[in-house]
Amino acid sequence: LAAQRPQEALNITRELQKQRPDDAAGFMLEAAVEASRKNPGAAADAYRNALKRSPTGALASLAHGALMAAGRKAEADKLEASWLAEHPRDTAFLLHLGLQALEQGALEKAEARMRSVTQLDPQSAVAFNNLSWVLAERKQPGAVAAAQRANELRPNMPEFLDTLAHALGAEGQMDKAIETQKKALDLAGPNAPVLRLNLAKLYVKKGDAAAARNELQTLTALGSKFGQQDEVTRLMKSL
Repeated sequence: LAAQRPQEALNITRELQKQRPDDAAGFMLEAAVEASRKNPGAAADAYRNALKRSPTGALASLAHGALMAAGRKAEADKLEASWLAEHPRDTAFLLHLGLQALEQGALEKAEARMRSVTQLDPQSAVAFNNLSWVLAERKQPGAVAAAQRANELRPNMPEFLDTLAHALGAEGQMDKAIETQKKALDLAGPNAPVLRLNLAKLYVKKGDAAAARNELQTLTALGSKFGQQDEVTRLMKSL
């Protein structure tokens, strides 16, 4: 693959499958090759073959994701239903479903999946972090508490602090939100323009135009190195 010879790579995976037909490894490698070739349908088929040989939540997640990427939603829904019926406490698969729902903007479903994970695995910082973000977006109570739990489990993680700041801002606690966002930015270092953009948004929400403009000007100076310049321009015009 690194040498840009995917067909040879695919031939190797097929040879491995012949040598070890009951092992998931050859099919997992085939799926990786097909995914690199931007062929999600073939990747999904390979992942499903791997799943038959090694029924794990991780492989179920990969197969489900590949089916969705290939536009085979009915098959993905069928896999989701059957897997959850047999493995209702599979937190890896539930977390995958929650993250996918987030990507699709299905916030109610995302909330339900993340809540399930936090109940089954109270140590899942990722689930608490994402649950907080969803609750804040849906203007539901509990966003700050969920984010605080994520930060207790995984302290000093910039992305988790970013979510906590978002939750605090959603509840109108602007000073705490800005303080938290600054900490996230300090921990992440200079190469975290998204966190700086979120800080600017908090300043805008607070009504501190001068501080917001200062952060936005820093982002503007990045030019094409930062892909969200349209949002920066929009915010600058709103001041």
